[in-house]
Amino acid sequence: MKIINRMLATKRNTSTTTFLLCSPQFIATHNAFNQALIKCNQNKTLRSWCNDEGHLFGQHAGFRCELCKISKTTYKPIFGHEPHPHFVVLTATMSLEDFSAFEKLTH
Repeated sequence: MKIINRMLATKRNTSTTTFLLCSPQFIATHNAFNQALIKCNQNKTLRSWCNDEGHLFGQHAGFRCELCKISKTTYKPIFGHEPHPHFVVLTATMSLEDFSAFEKLTH
């Protein structure tokens, strides 16, 4: 994929910002893309991560297999140690229970 080449070619001191919009299903089923995200984090070029509809992760991670998979294959390698990118969760309806479940996905 051309986007992977662009991601991996990005230098740490770049003034360019690239926004990648993708679904959990895409990350879970495209290993090369997932590995590129991890490599960008190691290169310190993955600076921010944003999850939209964060409450859905908290509510459905137990039975949505792609959410469980990216928790292990993506979130833990990226957010399991310092430094890691800024992590932003967008939602309008997250309960404390949803937050606790979501937090378990990233720790």
